[in-house]
Amino acid sequence: MRSHIPDGILDIAKNRALPFDSFQPNLETLQAIEDVEVGRVKRTSLNGLRAMIHNDQDNSK
Repeated sequence: MRSHIPDGILDIAKNRALPFDSFQPNLETLQAIEDVEVGRVKRTSLNGLRAMIHNDQDNSK
């Protein structure tokens, strides 16, 4: 008995992957990746991010 499910769908299920690369970064993402690779990014913690957000909110008043 022939399944009514298209072969392409069966291949996706069998391989557990799409038949193409779905990740295509935009220019902003590519710039962020480059910034990380060359060391232009400052590491911080969650508390550090919260402090930056708090400071930005205070400065915008």
